[in-house]
Amino acid sequence: MEKKAIVPKNGAPANRPYSPAIVCGDLIFLSGQIPQDPATGNLLRGDIKEQTRRALENMAGLLAEEQERRIAAAIAAYGPIPPLDGIAAEALAARLQGDKKTVQGKVHFVLPERIGAVRVLSGLDQAMVLEAIRGALR
Repeated sequence: MEKKAIVPKNGAPANRPYSPAIVCGDLIFLSGQIPQDPATGNLLRGDIKEQTRRALENMAGLLAEEQERRIAAAIAAYGPIPPLDGIAAEALAARLQGDKKTVQGKVHFVLPERIGAVRVLSGLDQAMVLEAIRGALR
């Protein structure tokens, strides 16, 4: 099956050696997107809602009109992204202890490095993890 790399229609190109998206048959595979301002290439700072909106807009910029329509329909079917207001960082950190990637009380974070390769981090200081969660919820 033929694979086709997609480059952004507008804005800053990826600054890493990967394709932002690949089309293979009827499927499209999007790389993780960040809240990068396409006009400047700078990361968007601010609250998580604005960063999420920017990342989703960056994804939409990679898609053809029909693909955008299909994805918008799927998002509409599941509803909007819920607000993060009222989520306690401590409660979220506690939920990590029940995650399938937690082994013997240690949370393992699986971080994609490239297609087909991940790095697993474990044994992270719980205070550092809690601070990262607090920062993400701001």
